[in-house]
Amino acid sequence: MNSIPLETQKLATSAFVRQAARALPLISWAQARGANSATDPHLAEYVETWVDCSADCSVNSYALRVQGDSMSAPAGSDSTYPHGSIILVDPDRRSVVSGERVIACITETGELTFRVYRAGGSSCWLEPLNPWFSAFTRDFVILGAVLEGDSSRSRPPAD
Repeated sequence: MNSIPLETQKLATSAFVRQAARALPLISWAQARGANSATDPHLAEYVETWVDCSADCSVNSYALRVQGDSMSAPAGSDSTYPHGSIILVDPDRRSVVSGERVIACITETGELTFRVYRAGGSSCWLEPLNPWFSAFTRDFVILGAVLEGDSSRSRPPAD
């Protein structure tokens, strides 16, 4: 027997549906670089398409298409992000812990990268999942945390 009033159940269900149906803009890496400036990456002229998101994220969140193979993990790994897969980024989550995936800007070059944030002792670095790539130990700024969530999103669509 359900003791929750029917009206409360309807409200809870509709709130969940709204959150589950939320869409994030798929933007370019160039737009992601300026996502926190006066240019709004959510404007229609900058959006390639919209990506469904059920993760808990800020209204400023967006999606990016992975470029390159640095985050393609070896076979048998739990998480892999091959070239062309879609990731969801929350730019309001900049305080991350070691092991979280992030989008960061390399201070010296302005290059954006998708890596695993690592911290130990008094140092921090950005580590790829692919062992053929090197870690970044140069100065960097975290632009946002990559949201964990729909694992099917971490693989590109089948051809």
